Amino acid sequence: MDFLQAYIDQMNERLQKQRSQEQMTLGQLISKLEEMNPESTIVCSTDTSMTFTGFNSYRGYYNDLAIGYTVDNNEGFIIVKEFLDSAKECLGKTFYGYKGGEFIMDENTPLWIANYGHTSDFIIDRLEESNNCCFVYLAIKED
Repeated sequence: MDFLQAYIDQMNERLQKQRSQEQMTLGQLISKLEEMNPESTIVCSTDTSMTFTGFNSYRGYYNDLAIGYTVDNNEGFIIVKEFLDSAKECLGKTFYGYKGGEFIMDENTPLWIANYGHTSDFIIDRLEESNNCCFVYLAIKED
């Protein structure tokens, strides 16, 4: 690895650490979901027709994770257990950046809401459980 690549990698790590202090991380998502009833229905509070579908390397920062979604389609995570199991599978797993590179995800990896190959300003603000539903509240990440 040359000096320039080492410098870029160090800068990316520093910026990722900063993002992980400002938004929900994979570890925080797992902890919150573990506190909930595994049979609770996942509901996106911003758009109830949105269903989360899986995890990918985020297009904006390849070393972050994106949670993909679909609208008006009953595919994806319907209950907490499915969402939690998929999130846990990401720990220690290697993901591939949109234009290349390998990135291992851990509990400090920041999360975004975006489909593969896309960027977004949406992040998870919080999760709340009520009436057998896990409400996922989204927020806009402001720089």
